Amino acid sequence: MTRMITLFALAIISLLVIPASGQEPQPNFSDLPAGVWTEIDVDTGVCLYGDDYSFFVRPNPTPTNNLVIYFQGGGACWDGLTCGSIGSYATVFDVYSEQINLYTQGIFALGNQANPIQEANIVFVPYCSGDLHMGNSQATFDVPPEAGYSDPEIDVFFNGFNNSGAVLEWVYANFQSPSRLLISGCSAGGYGALHQAPYIMEQYSGVPTTIISDAAIGIQGKNWDGFETWNALSTLPDFIPELANMTTQDYSTTTHMEIVARTYPQTNFAQYSSYLDETQVSFFLSAGGRDLPEDVESTYFTESAPWSEELIENTARLSELPNYRRYIAGGFLHCILNNNFFYAYNEQGVPFALWFNDVLNGGASDVVCNREDGTCFLQPIDF
Repeated sequence: MTRMITLFALAIISLLVIPASGQEPQPNFSDLPAGVWTEIDVDTGVCLYGDDYSFFVRPNPTPTNNLVIYFQGGGACWDGLTCGSIGSYATVFDVYSEQINLYTQGIFALGNQANPIQEANIVFVPYCSGDLHMGNSQATFDVPPEAGYSDPEIDVFFNGFNNSGAVLEWVYANFQSPSRLLISGCSAGGYGALHQAPYIMEQYSGVPTTIISDAAIGIQGKNWDGFETWNALSTLPDFIPELANMTTQDYSTTTHMEIVARTYPQTNFAQYSSYLDETQVSFFLSAGGRDLPEDVESTYFTESAPWSEELIENTARLSELPNYRRYIAGGFLHCILNNNFFYAYNEQGVPFALWFNDVLNGGASDVVCNREDGTCFLQPIDF
């Protein structure tokens, strides 16, 4: 049995969970020390299991008006098994002060002269809600014994959309008009970046903007109903009619990306994924995957093949748009932006870091591994 209600309808209950009083006022950006991360509390935020929410900001050591908004990833859950298996599906479910210290690689290697975002202020949007930063509901699930949870029921808060929205309220109050803007994120954060992008671009109309989604292709398994559980489509922007009227039957990440890219033709959109991304494939299979022909033996590669095929097909469809580019690398790597493979990957002779920089400047081309020569099955490491 599952009981769900929207958080908008439960404002009073939410306040009982996370008190609005007793919190210190949020600091202004101008008050933050340069070159270090500062954690800022959000008194209206709540994580998946009821913990407090906060976010992190790092002003660039040298004053700049460039801004990066990065959405953290960390799995997802949508029923009693996945939410009751604490840490197995929703792998990040709280925010803690030391968390930001884990981010030192890839674009977070801020002392690396090859880092394309070295000269930018960074707002780090933590993820702890199990809903791809899209949710606006809460639920009580019956938990099956195999989840290993101590109680027969579990209460969860799918509050990702409101958590990230609270961070953005602070951003809007402190950054009037950035010179350049990058909206990005890995895995669940890649979906969050896309989901919040229209709201951010409406706030910063006319600001040169790039959206790069990392390891967030969104190919759904046949038995998955997470968007309904999270009440996610209710948080789509009503100022884009095609999204405002979207149904769960019609919705997909590819369709979402396509509509937003068409709506904002001056914005650069891009996606990275590996051909056999082990995390994305795992979630795809846990949600039912695709039915195999009767004469095909079930192995990891045969089960994952439909996902890889749809990856190529969906991103090829998006590549027909003039403001979209893709980088499909060989191998299994999940998330590259927060990994030092950011500087080591070289697919089809194109270093990923160079491609990333070209996307920022509007000059990138598609990079896709070659299934015919086998490079889609190999990690493209440039030693």
